[in-house]
Amino acid sequence: MKATPCPACGADMTVKAQKNGKPWLGCSSCKVITLVHGPDGVKRFKDRTGWTAEGAPVAAPPAGGAPAPKAGEPAPKPAPGPVGHAARKAARRGQ
Repeated sequence: MKATPCPACGADMTVKAQKNGKPWLGCSSCKVITLVHGPDGVKRFKDRTGWTAEGAPVAAPPAGGAPAPKAGEPAPKPAPGPVGHAARKAARRGQ
């Protein structure tokens, strides 16, 4: 398989298979993640790189933020705090 360079830093990206068999790429140096979506995108990626899901490590891309709530549990509340232009203006003044 051809090496795929990271769009941010140029290092070679690691290609893994999602649980659904679609490829995703991760850069170990700058932590950029690239997901390949849609049947046309997956086909083009496979044709261009020679990638196959057989033998590829299977892993889900890292999720950002807090984990999703389990079934039956309420969603977590957002962190309290002022938001918006007035709040930022007051913070700059030290109020």
